[in-house]
Amino acid sequence: MESIKESVEVKGALEEIGIDYEDLIDILIAGEVARDSCTNNNPRSSQGIISWSAAVRALREKMIPKGWRRELRDHLELTISPDGKIAIYILTGDERTANEKSVPSTLYPKGENHRAFVHINGEQIPLFPLSTAESFEASRKTWVLLRRRVGNAVVAELSLPLRMDKKGNISSWSKRILLETIQLDELPPQPQNSDDHRDIEVQVVRRDK
Repeated sequence: MESIKESVEVKGALEEIGIDYEDLIDILIAGEVARDSCTNNNPRSSQGIISWSAAVRALREKMIPKGWRRELRDHLELTISPDGKIAIYILTGDERTANEKSVPSTLYPKGENHRAFVHINGEQIPLFPLSTAESFEASRKTWVLLRRRVGNAVVAELSLPLRMDKKGNISSWSKRILLETIQLDELPPQPQNSDDHRDIEVQVVRRDK
């Protein structure tokens, strides 16, 4: 497994994929701004979904003007490079995310749709001829933007999955591009959680039958 951490090397590795370092930071921040906009009136489990959705949107808004495209494949929200050979997918990582001395895992187990692209990532040259469509799909490498909120900071890495464990977590990677910790202290103030449950008066007008 190759891990890239030094700033210059990180930016170079990201450029090879086709994404700017600064854009990636903006994408991660967008997800956390959305998370922090939630109040106590949001469903308790919605913060993660809202954050993920905002990050996916930000990724696409950065990349589509550069020729990338969005694609929904087997319920996976992918963002695909112009030549179709690279996809980026966003997931939440465990406490080892962006730690050079540890091997991270996805926070939650994933299904067979994830196993499919992880399998393709680990495949070598096919042993038998493929049709044009199959060859095109088989040549695609799907990178995972693995991120984790830690207090008032976010840690993340853009990594290439290699294998999933028996529980369904992606836990093996062929290449990891580690990003610097993003401190969120300087973000614009967001709405605070609200416990305001004041009744809203709704006037009901009865109609004669």
